[in-house]
Amino acid sequence: MTKQAPQQLDVVAYNAFVARFHEETDRAAAVLAGGYLDAFMEAALRSVLVAGARLDGLFEAQGPLRSFGSKIAFAAALGLVTDALARDMDLIRKVRNHFAHHIWDASFDSAPVSNWCRAIGVVDSAVDRTTGDRVQDSSPPRNRYLLAVGMTTMLVAHSPKVPGYFRERMTGIRQTECAAQPGVPVAGDGSRS
Repeated sequence: MTKQAPQQLDVVAYNAFVARFHEETDRAAAVLAGGYLDAFMEAALRSVLVAGARLDGLFEAQGPLRSFGSKIAFAAALGLVTDALARDMDLIRKVRNHFAHHIWDASFDSAPVSNWCRAIGVVDSAVDRTTGDRVQDSSPPRNRYLLAVGMTTMLVAHSPKVPGYFRERMTGIRQTECAAQPGVPVAGDGSRS
């Protein structure tokens, strides 16, 4: 049986999704956000693969890309994500799986989940424009996890390896809008701000 992706799988939908998490249990937040990223990665991989009769089979029950871990590895092999982002995605996968399989004792505030959330590096990737120093995120583990899922979707959507139509559909930002704004790097042009 094929996993069904959310009807609207974009950044706007994710932000609305996260707003609902404040009312959810830790388990629901972990499993749903991790599942969202899993479905998002399937959509990203489909955008770079050749459509055809065999494509669906890659993601179905016996397909080589059915698991979240295999999607992460394949995305890294294709250059859709960096090794560092793939490592963070593996930590997100571990958190999701821990909550799914440890029904009675999983918590964002307890090991190993709290350790995995602290180890997620993407949330510490912001740079202070005045000093040039990295800004360390001191949020609780649950917030780091949810922020990491959101940041990961944005980084994947803006990968120079994904087609423009995917980026536009996922972010609502047209390529020409990015290019028209000074200081906004256009994916794939090598600039950074």
